[in-house]
Parts: sequence; structure tokens; C-alpha cells
Amino acid sequence: MTKTTLRTGLCLLALTVAAPLHAQSATTTTAATTAAATSTPPAPAAAASVDPVAERKAAEKAAKEAQRQQAELRRKYGEGPYPGQVEAFLANKPEKLRPLLSTLYLGGERNAVLNLDRVGLAAMEAGEWTIAEHAFDMALTRIEAVYKKNVQAEQAKSLFKNEARKDFKGEPYERAMSYYYRGLLYLRAADFDNARASFLAALFQDSINMDGDRGQDFASMNYLAGWASRCAGDAGDAREQFDRATKTNAALVAPANDANTLLVAELGYGPVKTKGGAKGELLEFKSHTLDVENQLELRDASGTFQPVLKPVEASSLVYQATERDGRKMDGVLKGKAQTKAALEASSQAMMQAAMMQNNSGGMLGGMLGGAMLGLFAGAAHVEADTRQWDSLPSRIMIQTQKMDLAKFKPAAQFRKDADAVNLTPAGYFTGGNDRCKIAWLRARSALDMPAATPGDDAGVAKASASRKDVQLKDKAFRDSLAQL
Repeated sequence: MTKTTLRTGLCLLALTVAAPLHAQSATTTTAATTAAATSTPPAPAAAASVDPVAERKAAEKAAKEAQRQQAELRRKYGEGPYPGQVEAFLANKPEKLRPLLSTLYLGGERNAVLNLDRVGLAAMEAGEWTIAEHAFDMALTRIEAVYKKNVQAEQAKSLFKNEARKDFKGEPYERAMSYYYRGLLYLRAADFDNARASFLAALFQDSINMDGDRGQDFASMNYLAGWASRCAGDAGDAREQFDRATKTNAALVAPANDANTLLVAELGYGPVKTKGGAKGELLEFKSHTLDVENQLELRDASGTFQPVLKPVEASSLVYQATERDGRKMDGVLKGKAQTKAALEASSQAMMQAAMMQNNSGGMLGGMLGGAMLGLFAGAAHVEADTRQWDSLPSRIMIQTQKMDLAKFKPAAQFRKDADAVNLTPAGYFTGGNDRCKIAWLRARSALDMPAATPGDDAGVAKASASRKDVQLKDKAFRDSLAQL
């Protein structure tokens, strides 16, 4: 084979071998290029052009529409509440409390203390502790804004202002019970210092009137303050408070040294307010017609604790409301009635005398003077305010005992003297700590009361609601309910 032939063969072989390799390389390059093209993110779409003028006009139109709607709501509903607001407020609230909470929301500042008290007590019964604590705190803030510890505590009562038009703060026993329930909640949380302060504040509220201190005879509050001091480690104050309680009510004796449990039971229906006097000017108090049970026996259904508990009557709310010589509220309203009658008589006498004057000037002056006195007489509203805390009990029963409260299963038997009363306890809770426990029981339910504000004057409520200043106060009140 010649050299030329051999060189030619080698060249052909090289071309044959190289061809597949070249083809494979091209294929690989094409695939890589395709993959790269596939994985490359698409180019962003062109941004829509924004017309700032159109955007501004749209915002202005929306704002004007919102203002128009707000103006329409104000025209129809004043400062509110507006459609849907009550439902929004109640949406996350416990079902059992919604009727009373609705009344609270709509009742405004004028009935705030009363409705907050009713909600707070119902919440305690339902075990809604946060709502109960906030409700009583809000009520007490309003009470303390008027009834401070000074001699002029109740001197804000005006001669020419209807009692029912005022923001409700309650009679002395009602204000005292607001502090009492807050104190029980503090005992439940084992906050004994604040519990003691609450019970002492209850004593103060029950004792003050326009003449200052009228004496403290709410024995259960002394006893509860003593228990709180005992639990807080203040033995000296505890003895003093127990001694005061015993001095007022001999049935109350200091706890035994080993007593670790306080039982507080509430029986019956509280006092009822009515209007008395010729012009409805006297605020009178009566026992509730359905107030029946006056005794309680408590057994342990688990069988762990054998003795029968028989708490004694520590205080009667009917007594606290009625057995008060010279109640200042009655005196104020009597004074209004007497002043109104005197003004009316003076007006008639002056006008009759004017008719007998010989000169026209004297007649005119007398007629005008008589007319002015008549206007003052008409302005002297004398009707008593019968708004009332209707879910209060009639009696507070107390007993202290050494027992294992965690294992105790209460089985209650209520009595009217020797006769059994068929009742199932409406509310029961326990609390405190290992050294100082509390058990609280109610015979009558605070959840069963009518939702409407008891004793409210519909005419006064309607007249008050039409005033701009009242509407603004009520709006601020509704806004404050967000904490409940």
C-alpha cells in the first residue's frame, strides 16, 4: 500500500469517528439552550398606567359618600347607636348575658351604674369572671366620682331637678353591695388586701348621707373585712373587725383558729322601691312579695364532709334599706314637696292680691310675680326615683369552717323557718388559696331578671335621649364598653 493510500484511509477514519462526536455535542448544546430558554423568567408585563387625577377624584368621591352616610345616620339616630352596632357589641359575648348587656349598651350613662351592677352579678353567677370584674370596676368608678369621703358626700342634689333625670348611683345599701361583690371577687382571686378595702368601702357607702356619718351597722361587711385581714396576716385588724361585727350582730362570732373556709350564701329577693306621699315624693322600701327562704342547710353530697353547715344571717338588706330614722333621701324629697306646695300657694295668693290693686302698675307687677312663682313651682319636680337593683338578695348568710372544699359537693336545703322550700341553688363558686378558701352560693338567679332597667321612667328616658349632651355622653359610654 502506498503512503498516499494509507494517509487517505486514516483521514477517512478520523472523519468517521469525529462525526458522531460532533453530532452528540450539537445535540447536547441544543438541549441546554432549550432548557435555559425554558427556565428564564418571562419578561414583566408592562405596568398599568396610573392616572393620579382619577385616583384622587375616586378617593374624594368615596370620602364624600362616607360623610353623606354618616350625616344620614346622625339625622335619623343622632349620635347612635346605629344599625348593627348593638349586634356587633354582643357578637362575642356569652349568650346568657346578652339580654342584660344589650340593656347596658342602650341604657347609656344615665343608667350605667345600675346596669353594670346587674351585669356584674349575673356574670359572677355565670362564671364569667373578667366581665364581672370589669363591670363592677366601671360601676365603682362612677360611684366614687360622686360619693367621696367628705362631709358633703351627697350635697349635689338640686331642689329643682327631678331625681329620675340624674345618673343612677344607687341608694346607700345598693352602693355598698357594689363594693361587696367586688370584694367577693377579690377573695376568689386570693387578693386579700383589695378584698378588705372593698368591704370597708361598702361600710362607708352604707353609712354616709348629707349629714355625714350615720353609723355603720352592716355587720356582714365588718365580718368579711375581718376575714380578709385574717387571710392577709393582719391579726389585729381581723380581731377588731370581728368584734365590730359581733357587737352589731351577736350571731356572728370570730372564726375558730383552724377554720380555713368562708361560706357566703345569699337568700331571697332584695328590697323593692316604691313611691309614697301625696305627690309620689317619698321613696319607700318594702319587702319583696316573693321573698320566702330565710334559712339554709348545706350537706356534702360526696360524703367526705359529714357535718351539716348552717350559716347564720349576717345582714338583712331589707333592714339596711328601711330601718333608717330620718333617711336623707326622704327628707330631700319631702322638702321638695313642701317647697313646691308653698310656691304654688304663694303664687295663687300674689295673683289674687294683684287683682285687688287699684292701679294698673301694681296689678301688672303682682300678676307677673305670681306667674314667676308659678313657674318655679312647676319646675320643682318631686317624684321619687324608683330605679332599683332588682337582683340583690334579701339576706347574707355566713359561716366559717375547717374543711376540704375541693372535695365538697354542695347539696342545699332551703327553709322558711321550719318548712322546706324547694329550690335549686342558682349560683355557686369557690376560690381563694389553700389557707383561706371561699364558697359563694345564691338561692335566686340574677340571670332570670327582666332585661329592661327596673323602675326606669320611660318619659324621662325619652326626654333625656333627645338632648345633644346626653347623646355625646352615651356615645362615650358605649365606646368604653369595649373593655367588657
